[in-house]
Amino acid sequence: MPMQALFSASPTSNMDSEKNLCIGAINPFALVECLLGRAIDWTAMESAQILSSVLGTEYNELFDMKFRSPIYAGLRIADNDMAEILKPSEVHLKRDRDFQLPNLGMMEKISDLGKFGVKDVMKAHVLKAWAENGKVNLVVDIPELDRKMTNKEVPQSVIDLTLPFRKADQTYTPPNTTWICMEKLSLFRSMIPHMGMGGLAELEHENGTMTPLFRKGKLQMELLRKAEYNDPIQGAVGNSYFIAALSAVAWSLPGHLVHPNPSERGPPGSPDASKGASRISIHFYSKGGHHDAPSAVIEVDDKVLVHNATKRPVYCRSSNFHAMYSALYEKAYAKWINRSRSEEPDITQTAYGDPVVACAQITDLKPHYFETHSHSPDALYGIVREHSLNSRTMYPVVAWTFATGRDYRGCNIVANHAYSVLGWTYAGDKQYIILRNPWGMTEPHGLNSYQGLISSIDETFWRPIKTIDNDGVFALEPGSFKYYFAGLGVAKD
Repeated sequence: MPMQALFSASPTSNMDSEKNLCIGAINPFALVECLLGRAIDWTAMESAQILSSVLGTEYNELFDMKFRSPIYAGLRIADNDMAEILKPSEVHLKRDRDFQLPNLGMMEKISDLGKFGVKDVMKAHVLKAWAENGKVNLVVDIPELDRKMTNKEVPQSVIDLTLPFRKADQTYTPPNTTWICMEKLSLFRSMIPHMGMGGLAELEHENGTMTPLFRKGKLQMELLRKAEYNDPIQGAVGNSYFIAALSAVAWSLPGHLVHPNPSERGPPGSPDASKGASRISIHFYSKGGHHDAPSAVIEVDDKVLVHNATKRPVYCRSSNFHAMYSALYEKAYAKWINRSRSEEPDITQTAYGDPVVACAQITDLKPHYFETHSHSPDALYGIVREHSLNSRTMYPVVAWTFATGRDYRGCNIVANHAYSVLGWTYAGDKQYIILRNPWGMTEPHGLNSYQGLISSIDETFWRPIKTIDNDGVFALEPGSFKYYFAGLGVAKD
């Protein structure tokens, strides 16, 4: 393995022009939990089947805009395989009856499909065909019988949770949700969507620190309040650009982030627990783009939106109970761009934006863009190295994928999605760029894999991470990165 330099020896690569990106994919795991009204294990293989069933789309087709996936509700494919926001009039409400499929049980001949509105059976596109025991099995694409949820046709529940097509400055609470102070959430597990550690037995308050006791072995876990890259986890709105940016800042500039002070209220059950919500002041900086406002300090309380049935946050949540800043930054950002005074702002207004601008809005640094088509794989790897110290990024660095045009078949690499770039490494005579999916997870084991995607790395890699398929972290070879990703961005002076 070559010696890892502190900085790249090459100067800053040629930067591309300023963008106005429209990046974002709704986290389907968080969305489906809200639609079902019950929690699911995000890491289980069974979750793929649940997502496919609830969203009415094949699992492998959920992550590419060319399949009109509902996780891109409110978007369409524009030029250069990138996305743009639909007009409100282009999104149609799909009622329960619109999902009902005709009964095909009485069919005897293929021509009988004409009875169900199929205009030209002979021209139907065959997706798959195989012979078995003297019978031919066909999978045929018939748009006339399409009843699935799409990016343009969604039920009212998805419109309420995800789409920003309403007055931006009003207080907004989607149906079946409630704004609750974060420290009043009684279930610690509700803040961690997929750890699979068993139920919570109790919360103890020791020396000002909340310590959960889990039923399985009475495991105690100390919860630190410092910002970590894996704290922010995206919820049921298409703002991956902002969550990826927040994660990138937490990773490279953790001291920049502001945290609430839970000590303003005592532990649950104490006399001080009934005090009013604690508050936090966050500075956002005007940097232009689709989501922007004059630079301002935004003050918010610690109430977050929780689903009434699951008791889990609807939108951004954290992998760490004490890392409340993640959800509050999202709430403050919604309040800022909406120019709202409400403590219950419309978080759907944060959908779809520019991850590089978001990094700059959080830090007051300048956004810099690098389009992958303008740079070789080695040059892209060099750009990451150039902005790294000891193989980990020292500036907020993000990347984003195309809307379509690639083999996006799993939640490791999602079309029109933003990722935090954590650094680089050299392992097994191969170079890798390290990324994090803001959904806080990678593909459940046993599903999909990609060329150049690795699932484990040496323990000497800048953190004691034995496997990097936790917390949404994975690695790509530079050639695969160039293929799947449309661009790379850095916020710096």
